[in-house]
Amino acid sequence: GFASFEIPPNVGGRFSVLSSVGLLPAALAGFDVKKILHGASVMKNALTSPSSAGSLSSNPALALALLLKEHFSLGRNGVVLMPYMDQLLDVCEWFKQLWGESIGKAKSLNGDFVHTGSTPMVFRGATDQHSQLQLYAEGPDDKVYLSMIPKKRNHSIKIPEAVFEGVQGYDYLRNKSVSELIKAQHDGTMATLGALKRPTATIEFECLDEAFCGGVMMFFMVTTALAGPIFNVNPFDQPGVENAKKLAFAGLKREGYDEYGAVIDAYKKNTTSFRF
Repeated sequence: GFASFEIPPNVGGRFSVLSSVGLLPAALAGFDVKKILHGASVMKNALTSPSSAGSLSSNPALALALLLKEHFSLGRNGVVLMPYMDQLLDVCEWFKQLWGESIGKAKSLNGDFVHTGSTPMVFRGATDQHSQLQLYAEGPDDKVYLSMIPKKRNHSIKIPEAVFEGVQGYDYLRNKSVSELIKAQHDGTMATLGALKRPTATIEFECLDEAFCGGVMMFFMVTTALAGPIFNVNPFDQPGVENAKKLAFAGLKREGYDEYGAVIDAYKKNTTSFRF
């Protein structure tokens, strides 16, 4: 007697975020799913309308897909998504799956073995400035950097006066908000990378609400779908993942998967283990 929600059979897991798979939990969590879908619809129309579909100047999804492929051809095979707002971390983690599973493929659309792919990473601003920025700034020039930051922030949370008591050299922070501090760190990071000629871009948005979330997820899905043929791969399958599932079933002795047991045995025999 429970109501059920259909999942379209032609929509893969990573592309299902705007189907009932993602919308039902969002509704139960109190989000306005109509606003999420409205934001996604507006973005879809903007990216697929006849006037913008093939235009780099009016279609940022197409521009980003082409730029990522161009940089990939130049040896920059990493895409670092840099959210300077913790509420966007989960969206960026989802992008890792979306981009990694869609673009990382053994075979091209022609059936040739190419073993190609662009590696997605997430940099948590401003925390990861202290763990990853040194590598990005002075390490190999093999990544593209895409930051995300809101135009408007809540400036009501000020740096407390107690911070300055008995301490010298920090007066420049007096009366500043935490949001201003984060924005300054964002600008410093992006300017550092830009000055070193590391390729950077920023997604700047008015505010973080349901419409934006729906829109940015649609933007990333359209970008990924367009990037597939540009990279000459099928962005909608995931044979490498499916094979791993079959091997996991074999390891669990699931009926019908005995033939994959030999692969598990070979792995155990030939792998190097470090035991502590």
